Amino acid sequence: AAVILALVACFTVAGRDAPGRILAALHPALVPPAAAAAPALRAWITPPAYTRLPPVFLRAETPAVSVPAGSHLTVSLTGVSDTPSLLLDNAQQPFRALDAASFQAERDLTASGRLAVVSEGNTLGHWKVTAIPDRPPVVAWATTPGRAPGSQQIRLPWMVEDDYGIVSLQAEVRIQARPDAP
Repeated sequence: AAVILALVACFTVAGRDAPGRILAALHPALVPPAAAAAPALRAWITPPAYTRLPPVFLRAETPAVSVPAGSHLTVSLTGVSDTPSLLLDNAQQPFRALDAASFQAERDLTASGRLAVVSEGNTLGHWKVTAIPDRPPVVAWATTPGRAPGSQQIRLPWMVEDDYGIVSLQAEVRIQARPDAP
């Protein structure tokens, strides 16, 4: 009697949803297993600090990049089971394991070449990387240095250029008659 009374109470509380709930209890819907996540590749190049340039993120839609020589490449790959490889002009470098499905590789880029990330026989990403060499700064006299007209001051009209900017320039002047004088 108690079971019947409980069923009547349940039907009353459930209202119009009662038949659907009973059917769901007798025939549960099995959720299909989640699909395996695709490998996630993240790659970026950090230019040398003196350039004051931001990192360059490597994306599939940008197959060619130009960066200063000496930039630092970092590649992170998750969602694979075998150790991937980093190829730079067919020179192979294995990734280091961070955990069972995460790997990372790093290297300095001193020369141009074709960069590729290969895992389980598949190329997951490839880029043409151009390493731009740093040109030395150019310092020259804009006009001949010497005494300023009508004054005892010395004039040093210098000009300086560099591909990534100038932080400072220093000149040292010595008296010709006393070269060892401070």
